[in-house]
Amino acid sequence: MVATPTNLAFGNQTIATNSASQSFTLAGTNLTANANITTTLPFTVSKDNTNFSNSISYTLSEISTTPTVYVRFRPTVTGSATSNAVISSTGTTAVNVALTGTGVAGDVTPPATTNTYPKVTNATLNTLDLTNNINENGTSYYVLLTSGAAAPSPAQVKAGLDANGLPALKAASFPNTANGDATVTISGLPANTTYRIYVVSEDAALNLQTTVSLADALTSNPPLVSAPVIISQYYEGTSTNKWIELTNLSNTPINTASPQLRLALYNISGDAGTINITGAPSQVVNLNFTIPARGSVILGNTGNSNTDVPYLSPASAIQNSNTVINFNGNDGIALLDANNNIIDAFGQGVNAKDVSYVRSLNVTAPSPAYVDNDWTRTALAIVQNAIDDDDVNRLGVHFPPNLPVCAAPSSPATALTFTTVTTNSITAAFTKSADANEYLIIRSLNATLSALPVDGTVYNVGSAFGGGIIANRIVRNTFTDNALTDNTSYNYFIIPLNNISCTGGPKYLNTGILTGKQATKALLPCTAPVSQPTNFTITSSNYNFIQGAFTPASNADEYLVVMSTSNTLTAAPVNQITYTVGDQLGGGIVVKRGTGNTFIRNGLTQNTNYYFFIFSINSACSGGPLYLTTQPLLGNLKTGILDVNKLNFYYGNLHSHSSYSDGNKDDLTKKPEDDYAFAKNSMNLDFLGISEHNHTQAGMSLASWQPGIDAAKRATTSTFVAMHGMEWGVISGGGHVIVYGIDSLIGWEPGENQIYVPKSVYTGATGLFRIINRHGLNAVATLAHPNTTDYNNISATYDLSADSAIVGTALESGPAFSTNITYSDPASSMSYLSYYNRMLAKGYHLGASIDHDNHNLTFGRHTRARLVVLAPALTENDLLDAIKKMRFYASQDSAAKIVFTINKQPVGSVFKTAGAPLIEVTSVTTSPVTSIKILYGTPGSSVNPVELTTSTSTSVSYTDNALANLSTGYYYADILEADGSRIITSPIWYSRDDATVKKDQNITFAATKTVTYGDPDFPAGASSDNTAINITYTSS
Repeated sequence: MVATPTNLAFGNQTIATNSASQSFTLAGTNLTANANITTTLPFTVSKDNTNFSNSISYTLSEISTTPTVYVRFRPTVTGSATSNAVISSTGTTAVNVALTGTGVAGDVTPPATTNTYPKVTNATLNTLDLTNNINENGTSYYVLLTSGAAAPSPAQVKAGLDANGLPALKAASFPNTANGDATVTISGLPANTTYRIYVVSEDAALNLQTTVSLADALTSNPPLVSAPVIISQYYEGTSTNKWIELTNLSNTPINTASPQLRLALYNISGDAGTINITGAPSQVVNLNFTIPARGSVILGNTGNSNTDVPYLSPASAIQNSNTVINFNGNDGIALLDANNNIIDAFGQGVNAKDVSYVRSLNVTAPSPAYVDNDWTRTALAIVQNAIDDDDVNRLGVHFPPNLPVCAAPSSPATALTFTTVTTNSITAAFTKSADANEYLIIRSLNATLSALPVDGTVYNVGSAFGGGIIANRIVRNTFTDNALTDNTSYNYFIIPLNNISCTGGPKYLNTGILTGKQATKALLPCTAPVSQPTNFTITSSNYNFIQGAFTPASNADEYLVVMSTSNTLTAAPVNQITYTVGDQLGGGIVVKRGTGNTFIRNGLTQNTNYYFFIFSINSACSGGPLYLTTQPLLGNLKTGILDVNKLNFYYGNLHSHSSYSDGNKDDLTKKPEDDYAFAKNSMNLDFLGISEHNHTQAGMSLASWQPGIDAAKRATTSTFVAMHGMEWGVISGGGHVIVYGIDSLIGWEPGENQIYVPKSVYTGATGLFRIINRHGLNAVATLAHPNTTDYNNISATYDLSADSAIVGTALESGPAFSTNITYSDPASSMSYLSYYNRMLAKGYHLGASIDHDNHNLTFGRHTRARLVVLAPALTENDLLDAIKKMRFYASQDSAAKIVFTINKQPVGSVFKTAGAPLIEVTSVTTSPVTSIKILYGTPGSSVNPVELTTSTSTSVSYTDNALANLSTGYYYADILEADGSRIITSPIWYSRDDATVKKDQNITFAATKTVTYGDPDFPAGASSDNTAINITYTSS
């Protein structure tokens, strides 16, 4: 037997406390019996680093894996201690591992102060906050002295004295929790005074620090003018592209020239280092304009470009100043009164180069001292793409637009007619009111309402009201009321209201209410079908979907199709129960209920046998639905196998807009058909997704949804896939999400959605991500131009539902309003990479996407950047399946072919196996590769990934032996070309478990081939039924 190492030294350890465990490994050969390990107190041993004792035992099979033995030291008295871990087994010589340690009496080390502490914040005229942070529980003591005062000793600080032994101006103590901020407010100070604050800390064992720490402080100077004006946005673009946004917080206009307000620049040479607003300003300009009540204005530089921020030009500025609006990332900006007292300030201790800072809407007053928590650091691309007038990231917008007060309509709706009536639905139309923008539809069995709507109250569809039910709330003049009882008379009440583009609504018109009465048709009594459908056939299939058809029965209204991986169902459909797609039944799942003789099911597992049971139903009758449950039509098919070694590269973009929402701004006569036709002729563009905004504020309506789907289907060919999706959400309310694979419009506006999700709700039981997960199949979500707190702040804390729905996030986007068609107007390079890294570090599984966000007829031509998808064929199903599995990467090279694998598994894979991961990257690029970096991170650690290795060749092969057993890491490649183009892949998540046993596989070989000696390797034509194990071979 062999133990490595043969001695463990624990050093000093406080008595009655456990040391950190140390370990040795145990190996043995030719053993015939178990190995026993014993030791004596104060040392104990453990097999799992959790349960410690004086004796443990290993079986022969455990010894064969070279186990790790853990040892812990827990002294009970002071002084040195020695022992041995004695390893013995029958028929072999015992082996000793020497153990030493020393017991000491308690903690003797003072606490350590965290770097950058203590610090002073929130300085006002008479108060300031002092914050300290130490590495263990304890107490901090401070003394506040005049500026320039000599430093007292630690004992003097604890006693509240200055260096001369006299009482300090202010002194106190406050408790600290280990590694947490502790703050105390120091009050009763005169304004505009500088101080020195000396701090010393001790721990619970009364170990006092031997040196004092220092923090300088300055109380505020009251300005001569108390103006409710703030700096609400700072934009530091390239070259002279600089903007400052000012906002009036009050409800009355502010004339900045009377009393005089000034804007000041605090300049530091170059652009390195951090902003420091101190002393006299470098440049000052008098302001001479009026800011509207609750309004915002922007100040600029006459050198500002017309294209840097697409919606701005130098003429957009209310005032230009080439001396003050001329800052770099280390220059501060302040709003001053006429005597240069600071009213409000941006920047202190931060660098704002090539970025924008946006002020929080929660700020209610100016602050002479910069408060970092009041600002959001925002990528320039987000500001440049801020197209919505209510987007707080848009320059010139701080508060949402001022809207008029809602007024009730003055004229009623008229001429109600019923156009289509069935046994369970009524469709009606009416003439609109002249001045209403919405209508409340109430259905009742009574001829009159017992109550009328109250102004300011929102009535939800489906709720009871006035003796009836709220049937709908619509903006159009037609509606269909479903799920009604047959042979029943219903009264309808059409009440006009106003609540769009105004405040204080809804306001209702409760006089002259339009009414009408209509009865549904009567159902005949149900009888069960007498025959099942026949002739089951498979019309199309591959590794993840099956499409089938059958001959309808002669006497059935519709059909129920149940799919299972078993050839029998444990239960049959039950009469009078209505099943919907996704319901579980008899060990299977409902994949269709409805008319028609075809079905399709996506998102299946490859190499799996699926059985389909098809039942006849009669439901267009009373007492139904009734099922024929005997001898359902049965069919089956085994899905194919996806060969990950035979994936193709497809290039495209999923984020663009047509005139159906807010796209085609250069020619509103264009429709999706024109956009797809244009894209087909763009360089290296195999697919284009048009993702219309999901709400009317951006121009979209439910009436345009199906035409968009139809246009995509018509435009798809064998060499080009046209896709239709949506961009869900608003920027000012949580961010935009690109959604594909759901054929229903998701929204929150009454009458303008097919699936309801409340506005700005992404997480939780009613959120967007749950809807995407519930839909399943090929439904996917990618994040568009993400901001740190977007999507209900999912980047702060891991959210399982969000992780299940989201497959990617854009690393760069736009420019959204580019009109360039020469491939020469790229987005800001990888400007959202930090968000990608943040999400991966939180534990999310998502890939690296890239967006164009076209709003003009530029599809595929304003940039060479592409989303590259690895799929077996160019179909929408194959693309969405690959995207759902994160088999894609973000490329600024429109033709780059990157193969990134770990243990031969492709990009996007999530898997577990034994041994260290073998990481391989090969590249074929337009411009020569100058570097390939492999980055590694630990999911859920909240720590950004780090560079693992780098290469200057076109390929990399690297084994990460540092990944410990039972650990998980994620890896991705960052590739740079000589022309500056960059490619970032989606990750691969690899879990190492050395106890994993590889699965069996059956390999089928092609017939023997004859080749000439010396020929290069040739394909052997072998295939496997185990897709988790790739086949590799060489020949000679």
